Amino acid sequence: VYLEEGVDPVLGEVLKRDLQKNLEIVKINERNLQTTGFADSVEAGAPVVLVAKSVEAGSLVTIVNQGSIRTKDKDVVRTNIFDKITLGGSPLLNLEGNIVGLSTFEPSGRLVAIPASILRAFSGF
Repeated sequence: VYLEEGVDPVLGEVLKRDLQKNLEIVKINERNLQTTGFADSVEAGAPVVLVAKSVEAGSLVTIVNQGSIRTKDKDVVRTNIFDKITLGGSPLLNLEGNIVGLSTFEPSGRLVAIPASILRAFSGF
């Protein structure tokens, strides 16, 4: 798992996996890692930010893309953000820094996300 640019990756241990929802919890044996919470709710039109790390040309780079929620239901959050599908798995955050969802991408490159409510239930938090 890459945590920051210029630092070697660290090992992670898979603690829980759901192949149907394409989710897993990975334990990272590091200390003093930053954490965030889950967004309690999100409405259509709310601003959101995708924050991702990607290895490009051998370097770890940070990618940030902003947009808004187009629609939301119990199974998916749809946004107006388009980006590379390789950024799937990155957090979609509200402006308070809480997780709105976990990004996945349609073939067109539109970001859709697994809602925080599903992530919270999966993680047990």
